[in-house]
Amino acid sequence: MDTYPEHLEVTVSIVGHNQRNDIERLLPSVLLAAQSLLSEILIVDNRSNDGTCEFVRQHFPEIEITYNPNIAGYGENHNMNLRKAKGRYFVIMNADMIVEPDIFATLRDFMDQHPDIGVASPKILNPDRTIQGLNKRYPTLLDLFLRGFLPKPFQPLFQQRMDYYEMRDVGYDYNYDVSFLSGSFLFCKTDLLKSLGGFDESFFLYF
Repeated sequence: MDTYPEHLEVTVSIVGHNQRNDIERLLPSVLLAAQSLLSEILIVDNRSNDGTCEFVRQHFPEIEITYNPNIAGYGENHNMNLRKAKGRYFVIMNADMIVEPDIFATLRDFMDQHPDIGVASPKILNPDRTIQGLNKRYPTLLDLFLRGFLPKPFQPLFQQRMDYYEMRDVGYDYNYDVSFLSGSFLFCKTDLLKSLGGFDESFFLYF
């Protein structure tokens, strides 16, 4: 098992591809949340040509950004940060979001109090504060078809089934075990993730 400096609690991992606008909006909220505990922020910029690296290096020199010139997927890019991570916890984040100021400290405390949990995810909201249904049951072929190919006019006929897949019948207002978490925000034990070898890089995105 890896050991980490006691004072470094969280490594935040962000991956972007031509997402400078998203990263400009995200980083102030991440830095504010990171102030409440000692942490590091690592970004992989995957083949962007929108000036993401230059922007981060100029405006946020405290953040380490790595340019990856190769075609790489979600897992492979986050693995680059995982190999360098020094925090006890490894936070996997999408670039197109903002976070609440207490998110990292709250999840750290929760994970410290529940040593049997390896990965946790918070409730994630849309810009209008409605819930994104990101908790999932294990998908069936029907679930994948309904989400990917069902024409909009027919969606109300299957809304109950789609809500069930997103665990809306359970709700999003208390803690519970989830079969299938979204990769948009994962708060992980770093040593556990490293012991598993990180992500399987043969999967470019999803599943």
